[in-house]
Formats: sequence, C-alpha cells, structure tokens
Amino acid sequence: MNSNISASLSGKATTIKVRRILQLKIFSSTTSFEEDANSWKLKWERNFNELSEKLRIMLVKHRNIGHDWQFNKKQEELLYEYYFANELLINCLNSDSDITLKFRSYIEDTLLLAIAEIEQCKVTD
Repeated sequence: MNSNISASLSGKATTIKVRRILQLKIFSSTTSFEEDANSWKLKWERNFNELSEKLRIMLVKHRNIGHDWQFNKKQEELLYEYYFANELLINCLNSDSDITLKFRSYIEDTLLLAIAEIEQCKVTD
C-alpha cells in the first residue's frame, strides 16, 4: 500500500490529496460498509495523527519533502528576507522596468542560486 500512496502523489501532494489518501486508508480497513458515520468519524480522528506522520516520513524518504527543519528565529528571519527579496526581483522583472536584456537574463539565471554560485557568474557590461 505504501508504494501505491507514494506513486499516486507524484511529487504534487496537496492537503486535499493527502487527506483523501488517509481517508481511503482508514475506510479500506473498516469491517463493513454499514458502519455508521459517527464511528467512522471517531476512527478517522483516532488514526489521523498516526497516518499523517507515516505519510510525512514516506514523503521525506521518497520525495525529499516534509522535513522538520527546526529553524531558529534568526534563520527564519533570513529565510523570510530571502523570500521577499526574490519576490521583489520577480515583481520588478514582470513590470516595465528599464533594465538591459543581459541584466534581466542574469537575474533570471541566478535568482534561486546560493551566493557562492552567484559570485561565480558575475555579469560583465
């Protein structure tokens, strides 16, 4: 069953898909189709945390996503600054800004690179 779940995610797991997969997993383990809604709901609530943790572990292992990074406050602030700086650059690129085609290309090519990699690709006029 685990390989079927990871194959069905195909790298684009959304909350809705994850919940649906977990619901199907619980539903498939029920003893009869006549099980009333309240007991199914209780079973879902009881098993959701365990199943979601199993799915998270599988996503980390097979898709390299869902890590529990445990960033400290300073690291979180730096990530937000990085995100907003990139967002600002993208907004500038999408506007009618007066930049040369060469510089626009340089920004697009280096937008998500690490600083060390960007320094190796210095733009020349």
